Amino acid sequence: MPFVNGKFYINPAYGRAIENARAAEELSHREEDEHWVTIDHRHVLIRDTRRGTESKQPNRTIHLPVNEKERRLAVIVFNETGGLTPNATTGKGSVADLHDARVTVAEVSERVIDSGHANRVAPDEIQAGLWKGLNDKNSAAIDSWNDSLSAARAALASSETTNGATQFRLDSKNGTIPSWARGRQPSQTFGPFRNAGGGDARLRQQESTSTGSAFAMIRNALFALFFFAIAGSACAQRTAARSTLSPSQIRAAILAIQDEIYDLGYQKSFYMVGPQRVPGSTRLPLYIRPALKNGEGAAVYKLMPYGEVIRDFHVNKAGLVVLEGDPEGGFSPTQPNTLTVYVDDEEVCQWKRRWLKEHFEILDSPSAERVRDARERQRQRVGYSAQDVPPKSDRKSPP
Repeated sequence: MPFVNGKFYINPAYGRAIENARAAEELSHREEDEHWVTIDHRHVLIRDTRRGTESKQPNRTIHLPVNEKERRLAVIVFNETGGLTPNATTGKGSVADLHDARVTVAEVSERVIDSGHANRVAPDEIQAGLWKGLNDKNSAAIDSWNDSLSAARAALASSETTNGATQFRLDSKNGTIPSWARGRQPSQTFGPFRNAGGGDARLRQQESTSTGSAFAMIRNALFALFFFAIAGSACAQRTAARSTLSPSQIRAAILAIQDEIYDLGYQKSFYMVGPQRVPGSTRLPLYIRPALKNGEGAAVYKLMPYGEVIRDFHVNKAGLVVLEGDPEGGFSPTQPNTLTVYVDDEEVCQWKRRWLKEHFEILDSPSAERVRDARERQRQRVGYSAQDVPPKSDRKSPP
């Protein structure tokens, strides 16, 4: 009988062609509705089940870290707070309050790690219960992960909301002050929040030092929790060195950006990118993190023809700012020096609100002397200019 896939066709060859076409179309739709993401070295298949119907729930996207620093800190925050959900629409216990709490967790955790006490924060691999929530496409788990990543990015961008706090506590006892605080009141409090399960469900205590308590205690319960960030303890003795950028260092950063552009010959690409206060000169905004962190700064600006970038930099012994990375090698999303299009929009907006805003000018046709000076300074910075680039194996790092 001329049946193909349970359907009757007078012409079997025609029937097979029709059914094969239907199968191919179905496979195409299924492939379009599925995509893999990799998070914390594991793979998750995301399926969009809304095809043909209107979903009642918004489609959740798992945001991914762009480098190892982001991944590690985001996982730590997620492990500490992944089970928390808002308990109010505004004020204490709200979504905004929970985000601020996560930023505080991220800042304190980063500070503790920088001081050499990584064992005092949560593990940097996602715990099994939280991972199951992500793998099951649980919307609350995805929202919690994305917010933890956003908090990590804020901390790495020197959000500085904790005033040097080095300890925190998640507590279910309505704000009980732990004994190791020695009567000191918390510098910040958040919540209460609901605990939907997951997060750091252990009671962790570590030995205190002779100079003061140097441990964090996390207590997870089934109901409302309070967060405490308590400033001042022995583990602050080795916190990451931070220093405010001086006006001369800001000018040196602007000069480094201009020199690199002129050395590479990118100046023509800036035409119409920004306003021209005078003919032949384009004015562009520059956002600089206000403090050097362990000697490293960061800046966001437009580097044409690539687009807006986030670049790390340091100041060498001669006082020249050296930009990290090599524009000619591109700006991969997996590198710390990357295009802001690869970074969460909200995070970029936070940087621009909190960082120093400066401006720099790019000449459409710089003089030969200006270009020559730029190339000479580039040689002082990295050992060569774009005109005499050595083999990659012989280049200094950075870039």
